[in-house]
Amino acid sequence: MIKRVFLFVALCIIFPLFSVHAAVSAGSQLKTLFISESYGVSAGSTAWKSAETYLTKKMNATFSLGAGGISQTSFSSASSAISTLETALSPQLNSYIGNIASHLSSEGYAFARVDWLYSFYDSGDSNALKKAYFPLIIYPDGRVRNMGMRVITSTPSILYYIYMSKGTEEDLPSDWTYEDGGILYKYVLDQDFAVISSSQVDTAGRYDPPKTPEGDSTIDPDSGLKLLISEVVKGEMTNKSALYALIDYSRRITPLWDCDSEGNCIARIKVESETREYAKMCGKPPTYRNTGKTGYTLQYQSERYFVSTDGSYTMTASSTGETVAPKEDPFDWLMDVEEEPSYEQVIDPFKGLTLYDFTNDTFNNLPCNYYLYAGGQCSQAPLLKTIETFTMGGSVGWDPTTYYNYSRCGVPAWNLSIAGTTLSMTMWVPGLSEFSQDGTVDYYYDDSSGCYRNCPSDWEGDTSKCTLGWTYSAGSITLPANMAHSGSASSTLPQDGQLLTAYTFSGSGNQLRVSAAVGSGSTVVLGTFSFGDATVSGSVTFPAGFASPANFMLTPQGNYLNIYDGNGVYRGRIEFIC
Repeated sequence: MIKRVFLFVALCIIFPLFSVHAAVSAGSQLKTLFISESYGVSAGSTAWKSAETYLTKKMNATFSLGAGGISQTSFSSASSAISTLETALSPQLNSYIGNIASHLSSEGYAFARVDWLYSFYDSGDSNALKKAYFPLIIYPDGRVRNMGMRVITSTPSILYYIYMSKGTEEDLPSDWTYEDGGILYKYVLDQDFAVISSSQVDTAGRYDPPKTPEGDSTIDPDSGLKLLISEVVKGEMTNKSALYALIDYSRRITPLWDCDSEGNCIARIKVESETREYAKMCGKPPTYRNTGKTGYTLQYQSERYFVSTDGSYTMTASSTGETVAPKEDPFDWLMDVEEEPSYEQVIDPFKGLTLYDFTNDTFNNLPCNYYLYAGGQCSQAPLLKTIETFTMGGSVGWDPTTYYNYSRCGVPAWNLSIAGTTLSMTMWVPGLSEFSQDGTVDYYYDDSSGCYRNCPSDWEGDTSKCTLGWTYSAGSITLPANMAHSGSASSTLPQDGQLLTAYTFSGSGNQLRVSAAVGSGSTVVLGTFSFGDATVSGSVTFPAGFASPANFMLTPQGNYLNIYDGNGVYRGRIEFIC
């Protein structure tokens, strides 16, 4: 028992309508030659056409039977005309048949259909216009089917039918068939195969071939074709005095199976990748996106039949082809990933959610050659990578003026803060000033650290003016909007009058730490800042003796924070990577 497996995908299959001029793919044609010759009242003419060109292209006539030298256009009776014409053709008939057979053999034709006509007036029947009709079928080995000369009174025609099955084979969904399945297209052609008239009938699939279960030889696969000929074609050939009929008949759509040596089969499907992109953006989890389309490969079989007036039929062409409908199932999957995927990894095209190796598909069990990209098998779209690093803009620098050496109550304060996407740096420096009220100079200092407020006893003004200090804002750096960040810090020197003698910028994990040495002793942390998913690395230490409250500048460059001293000397940088 053959095991057959489907991976169902909701496809909508639309096949092109077979036209009069392109009913059968030219894959495995059985070449048939059609020859028409006309003489008598009508001017003599010979036309050759081949079935492999769908009867649309005239060929040069290599041989012609001719009229045996007869040019008479009026006869006393129809029987007299037949007798005269048969006698005239008889001496050259064998030679003509031999020449045609030889041509068929050398050109690979299966047979030739000859339609010979001679038009005349029958004076014994009120000069009615009649035609002597002489059909022949000639084979490459010299055999001939001579159907005898007879008289016809109407203009001869050829009937042409196109029928595509409505139903599908196997277990395929019903909407995977031909778009016009079940519709019978009818054409009346003249002897040159030009369309005289056309019509169509929706048969609802009446002339489909039967489903043929595997191994069942009791069902006639041609029962639908035979029913079409008996119910429609044969009667219309008689009514329209047709010389013969042609039928282009398309069998049921079937899946294209790939089977192993044990008879296990899987319907051929394709997974066509279009894009694959890995993205790691600041402040967001890494993602992997995979787009493309899937579709089954289906098999169709079309056949051309020659039908004689008695209803007998002969296949003159057949073609088996593969197709995947233009309307395939698109997919567009996006998923969070922990690690950067490899080239071989794809997202499950049918349900998403899962990553697996398409070169060794143990998830859907599809062969590698089912995976396509740009016409190549066992291939998928290139893996594009977008990795965003931490970037910022702006700069922060101190005025070149140096503020230090406060001997009494000098308590410089350092402040860094993040608000929104702005990293700001501010220094608050207690001031030294003088006021003259009584002609002497008095010095007043801030007592925010508990320092003595030396306001004169005779001071009558606003005592708040005794707090003399000011704040200097150095500037700000703009951070990327999608970078998560937080933190602010402020530090006041622990002892009055001590200087910040060294600075240190250091990165660890996602934190940037700013520290300072106090005099020659302890170190204080001025600020610690967290930067979401960023990794902060690097360390910069200013040498001891670098004066407080520091004359330095921070300048960004891409994902680096460059640090310069007050003389513009580059001291190092801190790197931020998402």
